[in-house]
Parts: sequence; C-alpha cells; structure tokens
Amino acid sequence: MDFNHIPVAKRANPQVRAIGRVYCSLPGGGCVPAGDDPLDGGSECGDRGPRRVADEVDSMRKRSRNNVQETCYMCDMPETSNEHVPPKCFFPEQKDIGEGRDYRQNLLTVPSCDLHNSKKSEDDEYLQFVITIHFENNPIAQKQFSTKIMRAVRRKPSMYNFIKENFPVAINGLPSLAFTIDQDRFDKEIDHITRALYYLHHKSKLSLPIIVHTPDLFMVNQPTAKDVNQRMQQIDKMTIDALTSQPIHGENPEIFSYQFLDLEEIPSFVVRMVFYSGFVVIAYASQTVNDSKK
Repeated sequence: MDFNHIPVAKRANPQVRAIGRVYCSLPGGGCVPAGDDPLDGGSECGDRGPRRVADEVDSMRKRSRNNVQETCYMCDMPETSNEHVPPKCFFPEQKDIGEGRDYRQNLLTVPSCDLHNSKKSEDDEYLQFVITIHFENNPIAQKQFSTKIMRAVRRKPSMYNFIKENFPVAINGLPSLAFTIDQDRFDKEIDHITRALYYLHHKSKLSLPIIVHTPDLFMVNQPTAKDVNQRMQQIDKMTIDALTSQPIHGENPEIFSYQFLDLEEIPSFVVRMVFYSGFVVIAYASQTVNDSKK
C-alpha cells in the first residue's frame, strides 16, 4: 500500500485551524488563573530551565556508568539530553487539571542533541498551540489551553501574534474562528515526532523522507478546498483500515496515542497519531515520497 497514490494537492494553502468554541480570549483575556507563576519552570518544550539541566546531568551520569555514548535520534551528534515524544509540554501538570491522575508518568523519551531538543522549543510550543485548540479535542485539551498555554502567551505574547489574524468560519453550522497555519513549521515538528517513534520501536534512525497528512487542518476560501478536504478524510479512513490490527501505543492515551505499521511491499513506515482524543496526524515515510513531491 502506497499512501502517495492518493492525489492530494501539493501543500495547498492557506490551511487553517478552526478554534471552534473559543476557550479563551487572546492575548491575556483574563484566563490566566490567579497566582500564576510566570517563572513556572520555563517552557517545558525543550527549555533549558533548572529541571531540564537536572535531567541532562542525570542522563550524563547514567551514560558514564554504562560507559555508552549514544547519539541523537535525528543525527549523529552525541546525546546531551532526552527528548520527550511528543514534547513534555503536551502533558498537563496536576496543578492545572485538578485531578488525581498524573499524566506525566511513563513518558516516552529518546536520546537527543541540543539542536533537536532544547533549540526547537519555540517550534514545540507552536505545535502544541495549534493542536490543543482543535475544536474536537477532549476537555483535558481545553484545560491545558486555559492554563498552561495561556501562561505561555502571557510570558511571550509576540510568539502568538499569528492568532490575531483570524477570520470567521462555520464549523458544523456553528460560528467559529480560524487562522492560517505555517504548514512547513508544523510538518517539521511532526517529522521529528515520527522519527522519534520509529527510533523507539526499531532502535535505529529513520532515513526515509516523510510526508505529513493532517485531516484536521482544513483548507478554506480556495476553489479546490472541498476536494482537498475530502481527500484528507479519505487518507485518514485508509490509514485506519490499514492499522486495524495494530496495537494502540501510549501510556496516556487521553493526551497522545499512536499506531504504526511497517509496510512490506516497499520500504516504508506509516504512523497515525491522535492528540487529546481528537486531533489526528498521519505521517508516511517512504522513498516514493520524493517522487510525489516532484
């Protein structure tokens, strides 16, 4: 099965993310809880705050004891830290959700260098923002948006200027808002997560090129919008059918779960990721990806 045989428009733009039922006004519309600490450990999407440095020191001690020099999941640079898959900031802190459940246990990690961990922290936050506000997500995502993300907006409002250029849309007949997505930036982040998941299961690095399909990012205001959106849904259905017999992975499925498959007919790898029980991303790795982009 070759997922490139479905003719999807090449990087059709503009793609947008519907906010749906607006959870909070932006920026800083009174949604930050009282007692918010602007120095709350810094961003956990790769930020080298005190906790991140402590994690790196612990990682180096373990490597020293084992006398093993691992390299980054993305490149051949020496490991300097552990990258969470997906980034740790996706997983709510207990103080924000007000529940007994700890969503930060048994998180997936891979060895990483600084370039592919802490130095991409702003891109991690961008990905988290785009995914978390999806209108079909579960209440945990809504809570994460109104707490953790709003604190980030208050700390660095300039990072979220793109949300100001929103426009009205209708979702299932209900009024909503949407904004244009930086598709290349989004896809690059998903590329990292896909390669990290491959590394976790194969203990080797994925060298194949990757194409990202996002059925929950919609094209609007374009002549081909309806056709492109329908084809994205077809890809999702085809992927669900292909992965029916594959186990669902993820210790915290309310936050992140995934299924994957190594396709035998050609060297390729497909993974279907679900964030907050609502936002779906499909990544397909194959040598034929290069041909489809020509």
